[in-house]
Amino acid sequence: MAIQKSLTDVTRIEPLTSVDRVLFHIDPENSLGDTVTAQRIVQGWIHSVSLNIKRYLDREIYIKDYTEYLDTIYNQYTYKTVVSPVWSVTSVELDSSGEFDGSEQDVNDYYITTYQDGITIDNNWDVSNAIRGLKIVYSAGFAYHPVNSVFDVTNAFVADNYVVGSATNAMGKVIATDGDTATIEVLNGVFAVGDVLTEYVDLTTLETTGETGTITDVTKRSLAESYTDIVEAAEMQIRYMHQHKDDFENSGTTKEGETLRRSDGAPAKLQPEVRMMLDPYRRLTMFS
Repeated sequence: MAIQKSLTDVTRIEPLTSVDRVLFHIDPENSLGDTVTAQRIVQGWIHSVSLNIKRYLDREIYIKDYTEYLDTIYNQYTYKTVVSPVWSVTSVELDSSGEFDGSEQDVNDYYITTYQDGITIDNNWDVSNAIRGLKIVYSAGFAYHPVNSVFDVTNAFVADNYVVGSATNAMGKVIATDGDTATIEVLNGVFAVGDVLTEYVDLTTLETTGETGTITDVTKRSLAESYTDIVEAAEMQIRYMHQHKDDFENSGTTKEGETLRRSDGAPAKLQPEVRMMLDPYRRLTMFS
């Protein structure tokens, strides 16, 4: 059963990509002119497609902290979390009463499972049948941000300029920098440690500022780098919607060129190629 979220909950509208990436994906030659009108056109698509994909995947995407209560089974020591992959665990507690009102046991012998989809408690602990007998506080999700990555790189870059990696040819836009780290909106490719970043004023004219910096560490990877296919799937669907913005009610054409209208019983949905890229990440349950 779905739970209605508050209308003030901003997680309802978390995008999976950015305006710059979508404009480039739709029209790489001139990014639709990069005009205000073009940005307004794609903004709605970005949010609606992102929400549709999140519903299709039926899972949380961005890394956050979660508190989860699970029913325990006698002598069962491995428990799966609702959200994965799990990156860190703050605490694990057992309470056969399910109240967690001070009588709980703090479990300190546990580890994250191999596939990062839960925890395993050491079998020295007494695990009994109990409703809501296990409490886990953990951090999980695919990435912290859809397109912004944070790198350790000594630099004198300027926000809104662009950078290109020497080894990977990855391209990005400088969002912020403090001289020792840089937040980069990843436009294409995957940056790597050792990449020498060259700064450009414009990627079309390749006008450089002369500034460079070498990535020494990756602080945070964006979804666009760590799970590229999810972001690409969103951009593919948006490109399809742009191409059919004037004939969205049609489902195809015959070989004679006759237009086929979408039937009343065939609602619009994500394209097959998009679903193919997303299927490996779906959270499937007996109710899916």
